[in-house]
Amino acid sequence: MKKFLLTFSLTICVGLFTAFAQAPQGIRYQSQVFDDQGQIVASQTIAFEISILQGGASGSVAYTETHTVSTNENGITEFVIGEGTSTVGTFSEIDWSLGSYFVRTSIDLTGSSSFTVLSSSELLSVPYALYAESINPVVTGVGNDGDVFQLFNDDYTRLGAYTYSNDPFAIPFFGAYRARGTQDAPADVIDGDRITGLYGISYNNGAYKVNSAVELYAGTGTAAGSTPSYMIFGTTPSGSTTRSERMRIDQDGNVGIGTTAPGYTLDVNGTINATEILVDGSPISSGGTSPWATGSGTIYSTSNMVGIGTDAPTVSLEVVGDGTDTDVIKMVNNDYARFGAYTFSNDPYAIPFYGAYRARGTSAAPTDVVDGDRITGLYGISYNNGAYKVNSAVELYAGTGTAAGSTPSYMIFGTTASESTSRTERMRIDQDGNVGIGTTSPGAKVTVADGDVYIQDVNSGVIMVSPNGTCWRMQVNDSGSPTFTSITCP
Repeated sequence: MKKFLLTFSLTICVGLFTAFAQAPQGIRYQSQVFDDQGQIVASQTIAFEISILQGGASGSVAYTETHTVSTNENGITEFVIGEGTSTVGTFSEIDWSLGSYFVRTSIDLTGSSSFTVLSSSELLSVPYALYAESINPVVTGVGNDGDVFQLFNDDYTRLGAYTYSNDPFAIPFFGAYRARGTQDAPADVIDGDRITGLYGISYNNGAYKVNSAVELYAGTGTAAGSTPSYMIFGTTPSGSTTRSERMRIDQDGNVGIGTTAPGYTLDVNGTINATEILVDGSPISSGGTSPWATGSGTIYSTSNMVGIGTDAPTVSLEVVGDGTDTDVIKMVNNDYARFGAYTFSNDPYAIPFYGAYRARGTSAAPTDVVDGDRITGLYGISYNNGAYKVNSAVELYAGTGTAAGSTPSYMIFGTTASESTSRTERMRIDQDGNVGIGTTSPGAKVTVADGDVYIQDVNSGVIMVSPNGTCWRMQVNDSGSPTFTSITCP
């Protein structure tokens, strides 16, 4: 037996009703016809036999008619059931109140009368809503991923809902009801379930494809009996058939553009181009008086560079203070205020660099530092008794001999004693590499003044090299006398 593929839709042609037993004027029938090879039957005269069956798919024939029609170039044809050539019964005399009715469709691709039965489909609530105005129509699908109801029209296909009420909150309502489970036993939706969507589906390259969409989802927390929700907006870029999320409104009201996890009321992962932006009612614009305006003198923006306090930034961010003894940049955070510098390189000498540049003169006209100038420092500044106070520091200074064009340097380490607010130098490394503890003028590699050197481990001591190159460890015995032991030089 030959098998044919037919996709179709039924649309009720609404008439006037004088009594409940009267029927609609007709049922518009539209279909797309394929042959047994799955090819579209285009621009061809074919014949249909339509039968209205009462009580079931194999029920008694209440009415039969035939239509001879032509398909268009897409294999689509249409006609009105009730306006064909009747072979059994009269369409207007069908009593639709007697129960369920089915439409049996038969076809002859030659346009003759050797019909092959294709399908029998039940007429659900749509015809009866036309027959009885008091009935709310219900269209039940077959459970697959296909249209349950279709509208066809040239140029403009509109679905209109009209509401007449003096209640200001009365609305023409389009509701999409989503549940898990079944129609007879619905179950709660869960977090992340897609509730409904508005989809633009365009015809391209022989098929309908979704190219844009607005989708509504159940948010996080549905198990608590609440109804959280979020929305996703998607479009398809040029040259692609895959829709991408462009924007979402999350369940907290945050709007994300270019991000699926907006953390702010408006969170944009990308560039914003605007003629004007207002912050607390004040404009931030390229041509206004905002401090962000190009060349304003307070905050200056140029190609890939921003200057604060300077109108000529030379790096990505350049901040110039007012010359007073105060912070130029301040970072504030609870628990941990961290500054991170990240470098990615296979060069073993590449480093995240923290540079403190010190000069005399001015920013516009720097001059050489001189001997003893403090170059930079790392300072621990703790809050105590209502004020911030420096309690320890590592300071770097210019050494002796800077006038010769060299860069000598030394370092000072200081802490603050108990019950004191004055920092005291504890150790320094001078420009010759000598380390002094308790002295500002170390004369040897290690100089300890005004204090002891305590070696607690009895197996350790002081290692010295004799003139012949032998290494000796000097220790002390229980009588306090020094002892010397020959060892391998470190």
